[in-house]
Amino acid sequence: MAVADRLGIRMVQPAQRLAGAAHDLGEGRLGTRVPEEGPTELRSAAVAFNSMADQVVQLLANERELAADLSHRLRTPLTVLRLNAASLGEGPAADQTRAAVEQLEHEVDTIIRTAREQRPQTQGIQTGPGAGCDASEVIRERMGFWSALAEDEGREVRLAGVDRTVRIPVARPELAAALDALLGNVFRHTPRAPPSPSTSTTAGTR
Repeated sequence: MAVADRLGIRMVQPAQRLAGAAHDLGEGRLGTRVPEEGPTELRSAAVAFNSMADQVVQLLANERELAADLSHRLRTPLTVLRLNAASLGEGPAADQTRAAVEQLEHEVDTIIRTAREQRPQTQGIQTGPGAGCDASEVIRERMGFWSALAEDEGREVRLAGVDRTVRIPVARPELAAALDALLGNVFRHTPRAPPSPSTSTTAGTR
């Protein structure tokens, strides 16, 4: 009888853990994993469950990257378009153009915000050694993009401290989007033709 009880416990406990983990994963607790132990069949089920959970996390991480990349790709040309629209002067056509750009920015923000709010929470989940990016590389790339507009507006651009690799735990699209927002504000809220010969914008890592 005691042997049967031990065998029953050996079967029931892993099954209960697996059922509980499946429930937790369904509730969005994506860090849930189960010990790969117990009878062969349940151990195989645990291995399969953990593999499935890892794939779910990776898929959601990819979706997050896509949302951030969408933000980056859309915000950058919209910022340039808005800056150009600001120089159109006065008149009904200019006002309509600026209003259309503002409405488009609002719609893009709404789409991106909605997509991010609807995805399950993945805090605390590591997506592997490939997560993060080289901040120096991203800064060089984005400053290269914005330097054309800076030259057009007579602004001086300087880069410092970006000649070495600086790994940070932030996805490349998210860092690029943040830099674009920052630089866009510099262009938007500082004069195109200041009293001094040029406006200097410096970016880099420390």
